[in-house]
Amino acid sequence: ASARALEPLLRIAKDGLSEEDMQSQVVPTVVKLFANTDRSMRIPLLQTLPALMEHLSARVINETVFGHVSLGFADTSPVLRELTVKSMVALAPKLSRGNMGQVMRAFAKLQLDEEAAIRTNTTICLGKIAVHLDASERERVLIPAFTRSLKDPFPPGRNAGLLSFSATQQYYKPIDAATRVLAAVAPMVLDPEREVRETALGCLRAYMLKLEQASAAVGKPPGEASSADADAADDAVSKAADTVLKSMNWLTSAAAKAVGAPQQSAALTAGGGGGGGGGG
Repeated sequence: ASARALEPLLRIAKDGLSEEDMQSQVVPTVVKLFANTDRSMRIPLLQTLPALMEHLSARVINETVFGHVSLGFADTSPVLRELTVKSMVALAPKLSRGNMGQVMRAFAKLQLDEEAAIRTNTTICLGKIAVHLDASERERVLIPAFTRSLKDPFPPGRNAGLLSFSATQQYYKPIDAATRVLAAVAPMVLDPEREVRETALGCLRAYMLKLEQASAAVGKPPGEASSADADAADDAVSKAADTVLKSMNWLTSAAAKAVGAPQQSAALTAGGGGGGGGGG
């Protein structure tokens, strides 16, 4: 079987098969295909994955599919590594906590990948799937990961970190926003790249609004602050984050070359050092 035949097969199946027939006739074949280690098979299969998700149960994904897909994180092919990262957006809603932990460990390594586009897209992907992490995992992973990306010598990598900070602002406690996020973001307003500076300023404005609201509530008894005002403020933060999230697009390898990824080796003056940062 060829993975390239999956797309037309799915179209035919969707039009002519019941979900019961889909599960008995198509899904077992798809699951077997994921076990194939041939890159010519795995690449189109990963490209087709989003269309398959509605037919794959959480159990099938966690017990069978994810184990095969996750091998791509460490593949020697940059194309396969990148597609594996992107596939997590489709898989994340159904991943178990244990498998999501494995994704986070892989992402910590991929943020140091030799390919600039993979580093950048790993940061973007983390911003996109943050909603599917449990609160303790978000607290442990997000701020260190996005702070690390701000030290990337590749400008779109730094920009991705700033956008991800903006897209996940609702997950951080005010004290963390003040002492950790702002401390990382503020120097980026002096970045050599204009786009990075502009994104940093937008990020700072978003967090200053968040902190103004938190500051106004300091010292007030829990019942005294207007719950309606608090809900409205939370809703505004959530909508602002969602707007940023929808604007975050994948960086293509072609775009990375156009920006000049191989030549972006100068240390980041404003961001406190050269590319990579601390480990996982």
